[in-house]
Order: sequence, then C-alpha cells, then structure tokens
Amino acid sequence: MSVDALGKLCELLKVQGGLSDECHVNIPEQVIIFLIILAHHKKNRTLQVRFYRSGETISKYFNKVLSSVLRVQSLLFAKPVPVPDDCIDPRWKWFKNCLGALDGTYIDVTVPEEDKSRYRTRKGKISTNVLGVCNRDMNFVYVLSGWEGSASDSRVLRDAISRHNNLKIPIGNYYLVDAGYTNCKGFLAPYRHTRYHVQEWAYGRNAPKNFREYFNKKHSSARNIIERCFGLLKKRWAILRSPCFYQIKTQNRIIIACCLLQNFIRLNMDSDPEEDMSLENEQVLIREEHGDNQDSDDEIIDSVEGSNEWTGEMDRHVWTDEETEVFVGFMEELVIEGRIADAGQFRPGSFEKLAAKMNERFPGSGFQITHCKNKVKRLKEKYQFAADMAACSGFGWDDVKQCVVVDNKEILAAYMKKQGVRLYTPGKPFPLYTRLEKIFCKERANGDAAVCGNDAEEEVQMNGSEEMDEEDTDIFNSNHDCSESLLQQPNSVASSSGKKQGKKPSSFKAAKDTKMMKELTDTLKYVFDQQGKRLDAFAQAMVNTREEKKAGDILSELGFTDDEVIFIALKFSTNPQLEKMFWSLGNSQKAGFIRAILHT
Repeated sequence: MSVDALGKLCELLKVQGGLSDECHVNIPEQVIIFLIILAHHKKNRTLQVRFYRSGETISKYFNKVLSSVLRVQSLLFAKPVPVPDDCIDPRWKWFKNCLGALDGTYIDVTVPEEDKSRYRTRKGKISTNVLGVCNRDMNFVYVLSGWEGSASDSRVLRDAISRHNNLKIPIGNYYLVDAGYTNCKGFLAPYRHTRYHVQEWAYGRNAPKNFREYFNKKHSSARNIIERCFGLLKKRWAILRSPCFYQIKTQNRIIIACCLLQNFIRLNMDSDPEEDMSLENEQVLIREEHGDNQDSDDEIIDSVEGSNEWTGEMDRHVWTDEETEVFVGFMEELVIEGRIADAGQFRPGSFEKLAAKMNERFPGSGFQITHCKNKVKRLKEKYQFAADMAACSGFGWDDVKQCVVVDNKEILAAYMKKQGVRLYTPGKPFPLYTRLEKIFCKERANGDAAVCGNDAEEEVQMNGSEEMDEEDTDIFNSNHDCSESLLQQPNSVASSSGKKQGKKPSSFKAAKDTKMMKELTDTLKYVFDQQGKRLDAFAQAMVNTREEKKAGDILSELGFTDDEVIFIALKFSTNPQLEKMFWSLGNSQKAGFIRAILHT
C-alpha cells in the first residue's frame, strides 16, 4: 500500500469508521499495527518489541481498527454492474446481464477441540468455507465467512440467499458458478462431463469440438475471475495462509476485513502491486464470430432450485427403492470398516468400492463412480434438510410414522419461504433417516458462526469495540504465559489508557480487573477441588488394596487352595457385586458363598 493510499484509509476510518487518536497512539500508528498483523501475520510479542507497546495495547488497537473497517463495509464493497449489450470485452461479451462470478474457498482457522470435526474438510484440514462474490473488476461484492469446512458450497450459497443480510440478485441477472453449484435462476453453471478448466484450452490443438465445449471454454475464461480474486487475496494477506489464534468470531471478521481492504487498495491505487500478471496470460482467447446467451426472464430470485436448462441431457441413473436400500447398507459397511472421516465424508477409494459392490449386486445396471457420488450427495442433503427441520421450533420427529411432523401449515410455509428449497416434505415417510444419521453423524456443519459484511457491521454497532477488547485480550493473542501477563497488567493498563499512575482506573478497567480476579479465584478453587478428589480416589484405592489382600488371607484360612483363591479374585474383578456380597457375610457364611461360586 502506498503512502497516499494509507493516508486515505486513515481519513476514511476517522470520518466514517469512528476511529480516533488516543493520547499516545495516533490513527496512523493504529492502522499500521493492524495492517502489519494482516499482511505479515506477526504475533503480538513481535509488535510489542517493534512499537514499544504492551501486549494489551497492541490487542486493543487491533480490535479498534478491525471494528472501524467493518463499519465502512457498505462503502468498500463494490456494487455489481451487469454486462451491457454493447460490451466488447472478449471474456464477458458472451454473457449479457451477468453480474460477475462466485465461488467458495477454504481458509485455515483455529477452533476448540470439540468443534474440529465440523470444520475438517475432505482433505483433513481445519478450515472455514468462505463464499466470495466478485464483479468483472476483481472487486468483492459479497463475502460470507464462518461456515464449517465440512459444509458444501451449495449449502453455503443457500444460506447466503436466505439469510437476513442476503446476497441480492436483481431481476434478470445472474452470476457464473462452477459445476459444484446448482444450475438455476440467477446462477449459470457449465455443462458437466465436458472439458472445462482453463488449462485444458491453453493450446490451439485442443480447440472446442462442439457447442458444449465452446460454451464451457467461454464460461471458464470469465468465471476464472473469482479464482484470481481469491489467489490475490491470500497472496496479499499472510494471516489467511495459516491459522491464527484469535477466537473464531474474530477470525471470521478478519477474513471480511481483508476482502474490504483489498477492494480499497484496488480502488485507490493506480496499479495493484500484488497482482500477478501471469494470471492474465493464462486466458487464451480464440476469435469467434458470435456467441448466443439467453437472458433469464424470471421475476424474483429468492431461492436456489434445480433446473434442467443445462443439465437435462446428462447421463443419469434412476434409482429404485431396492437399489437405494442396498446402497445405504453398503455405506454402513464402509462406516464399520472405518472408511468415513469426520462430518460424514468418505475417504479416497470409497466410491470405487461402492460402484463395484452395486454392479456385483445388480448385474447389468452399469453403476459408475459419478452415480455413487451423486447419490451420496443427494442422501446427505436430504438428511441434513430433514434434521435441520426437525430441530426447529414447531417441528419434530415421529418415530412411529418415521417422518418429520409440523404443528400447522403456517409454520411450514414460513420455514419453506426462508429456506427457498424443498428437499424433504414433512409427513412423508423417511425410513432411512436413522440409518443416515449414523453415517453422516450429528457433528455436522450448522453455520452458527457464519457472518457477512452487514452482519459484522451490525454486531460492531450494537456491541462496540469494548466487548471485542474483552474477548481478545493479550493473554489469548500473545505468546507469553498467564503469569507474565498478570505481572505486566498494571503497567499495560497505564500505557494503553494514556493516564498517569496516580489517577484511578476507569470503571470499565476496574470491572475488568474484578472479573479477572474472580476467574482466577474460581480456577484455583476448581484445581483444589480436583486435587481433593484425586486424594480421595487414592485413599480408596489403598483401602481396596488392603481389602483384597485381607480377602486372600481369609480364603486361605478357610481352607481354599491357591488356584481357588486366584479364580475367586478373577470373579471379583469382573463382577464387583459378588465382592460386595462377600464382605457383607460373616466368616461362617463366606465359605459357603465361595463354594457356591466355585460350583457354578
């Protein structure tokens, strides 16, 4: 970023974002601290040495600038402009009324241990699935961050369409998407099972041979804009290339802030210094006379529903109920073999086995790997839709009827209007639900942490930066331990607040110190309680050891052999109730009790 662009950014955050100078830290220093953390992924301790500031001061102003950036998201997100009829751009002139392209990308994050299964992708990484939408100028239009890595791209898109601050698509316009999304109103996907990627058209000898390949070539050349946009984003901001140790809520806001700052740089600098011009050269253009593209005349785009407009001629397999039942049984066998990972994702080679088993079970059916993949995808989508519906208020699961039930039609109509797609109808039997639940597991993506630019701005306006400061303290962000941070706390409070040592701390700082002391007291109490429990368990183990030794002596005194004593000891270890009954009897009764055990 140039010096001139940095000055404009500081002025924007001051006037529109509510950022202000502090007593000892001015706005440019605050912004530079923020940009260094994003661009170089520097740790809190490194910036303490570089700027001669405490860890709490670094954390405080990082969160303040982050909140200011989110407050100006409405100014930094680009406005989509449709491709005009007289467009001469060789990439976009074939797609009249197109607004741009969208796709999803994985960004590695750090989450608690209990949430890792939902964030684990099919490649085993802990990531969040980020939906990005850009225009023809490589500027972001909409970003939705926070969905777990196990969620599919189509599910994230459905959420972006149905949420309060949703992705808005004007009437008659559309975005270019890849084959992972549904081809429907507002979203134009390529032909499946046909050459598509840019590398496949890089040389003249691989010219298109039919209208499907020609369409895919033009589609790939234009849609590649979002791939370049993601590549530039991760190249510029190092914090997106490796997991950071902020809370997941802050990590999602950082992703949105990086997209906003990329838009700002591209709008306020003559040339983008990070843009790799070699990406431009990958687009090999061929001169054709014309291309046809029909515009959509549908009225409102408020859902993601399937369409046969481009996929009607695909090779499909019509599944029977018997084939589906057998297929689910084979999936259960793979689960028992351990060939399914977290969040219901099958390991490599699983679909080949499923196709081979189905062809062996139903000779002549011609099952292919793609048929099995599509069937698993449809079953998973139907199960997730039914599970989410059953978990909502007004819905429930009926074990007798094997279906989801709803209280009244008004609740169902409101729910379907919000979802925009109907993958399952309440009242219709779904006997495979419980079996699919064991396959795809309950630890699936739910999107609770998903946030777009407007959502983040509303949270910042509602909560302010003080709450964020309390969430992301230097104990969580920096590399030093808790004892060091507690020892440095008085000095850091004085330096960050810009007040003299003789004055009283503010009410917020006093409340924060009180809360920290209370948490420390509760932690120490918990540790002492756990130590007491361990001592009680140790004492009980010592008593049990003495009782076992006494039991052996008693059995020997009663005339039992060593083999019989060992046999009784094994019985006691496998059945504690027998041991309790043994000690409740008198010495004369114990002998008869032991003989009864030996004769059974």
